[in-house]
Amino acid sequence: GPAEVVRREPLLWVTSQRHATHEADPLPLALGRPICTWRRAALEALETVGRRHRLVLVSWNATAYGAAVLAGLAVSVVPESALRPGMRVLTEADGFPRLAPIEIGLLRSWHHTSPVMDALAGHIVQSLDNLSPAAMMAAE
Repeated sequence: GPAEVVRREPLLWVTSQRHATHEADPLPLALGRPICTWRRAALEALETVGRRHRLVLVSWNATAYGAAVLAGLAVSVVPESALRPGMRVLTEADGFPRLAPIEIGLLRSWHHTSPVMDALAGHIVQSLDNLSPAAMMAAE
């Protein structure tokens, strides 16, 4: 069935706070596989501004992207809720085009429900609400 949208948030370009990876030419990228919509959005945005790039890591694993970014090996895109300490958000002032916001959805069986499943779904939704009011206002 369709996903229940539980959060809308910006998709952000990220680099390491300790490295200048975002200044490399061509830009090293860590992104998802070819069917990933975030990957497509990132590559289309870079092509729109004429930024040369190369893929250095392709994976479904967001932990792998994060490790590559934090190690200064690549730039990536992550949803706001996935920002980690040590990541720096890149903006238009850094030469990175704004990306369209994303929706995070929850998929669950509508045929088989239980109080335990509802509690788990509630916990997942609550765990995604990791932004302080000041951060949410700054993102708008």
